[in-house]
Amino acid sequence: MKTRNLIPLLSVGLVACGGDLCDDVSLEKSGNVATIMNFSWPGEGAGTLEWGYEEGVYDYAIDAGEGESHAASVLGATALTEVYYRVVNLLDGKENECVGNTSTLNSPSNIANLNIDSYDADLASDEPYLLGTAMLDDSSIVAIDREGNTVWYKSVPRDILTTEVA
Repeated sequence: MKTRNLIPLLSVGLVACGGDLCDDVSLEKSGNVATIMNFSWPGEGAGTLEWGYEEGVYDYAIDAGEGESHAASVLGATALTEVYYRVVNLLDGKENECVGNTSTLNSPSNIANLNIDSYDADLASDEPYLLGTAMLDDSSIVAIDREGNTVWYKSVPRDILTTEVA
C-alpha cells in the first residue's frame, strides 16, 4: 500500500449549505498544494462534486462514482480564490445536496503568476494547462491555466530539474 506524506491537512467548515448531506460532508485543504480541496461524504447512490467561481454556477463536475461513500478533489482552482461547490448524491431519481463555498489558500511566494500581454486563440493549444518549471529560490514543477494563474505546483530538489552540461 502506497502512502503519501502530507503537510497537516487544514479542516474547513462549510460556510453555506442546504440539506441533511451538509452534516456529513468533509472538506480538507492540502497544505502541500494550496489549490487542492479534498471532499468526502457518505451516502448511497451516485456521487458528484460540482464547482465553479460564481455562486450557483458550477462549471466543473467530478464523478465520484456509485457506492456508500464518495470522495472527489477540486484540482485546477486558482490560489486565493472563492470557490463555490455543490456535493450531490443521486439515488432513485432523488437528489440530496450540500451547497457551500470556501477559498483556496495562497501558493508559495516564490511561484508567481504570469502576466499575459497578448493572447491569440488560433495559436493556443487545446490543453487547459501549461506544465513547466519555476527555478527561483526553490525549484517547482507548476501547472498554469490560460489566464496565467498557477493552479498546481510541486516543490522538488533543484538537481532534479537541471542537467549538467559537460
